[in-house]
Amino acid sequence: MSEESDIRYIQERLDSLYEIDTKIVTLLDNMSSAISNLHEGKKMISQSKEESLEEVKKQFKENCGNVYENLSSAVIGLRREIKLLDHRTNANVVSDKEVRILPVNINKKAVWVGEWKLNQEVENLEAMLEEKAS
Repeated sequence: MSEESDIRYIQERLDSLYEIDTKIVTLLDNMSSAISNLHEGKKMISQSKEESLEEVKKQFKENCGNVYENLSSAVIGLRREIKLLDHRTNANVVSDKEVRILPVNINKKAVWVGEWKLNQEVENLEAMLEEKAS
């Protein structure tokens, strides 16, 4: 019975990954169409065919929207699959250590420190360059 449920689980994961793969292919097709629309629009502008340009703009906008929609959907799907894999991996681990596939999210607390340190390093580099130039 357990083997049958494992096979069903694996098939569900494969079906989900197939859907994600299909969305990525559709995303690439929409991106290709958007680039084609962009080139077509440039040609129309150079040939002063302003009346046909509105249709190309509409298609370009639609294709760009579809790219972002498919990208978002694919990213969400992949993240969900990774979480499921992460959960499944941890369920099968016998040791005390937890296995993590996804990185831990860390919120930066003092972002200004990094910027201050960067500015300090840039000043040091500029001083070194001035010394070498003299």
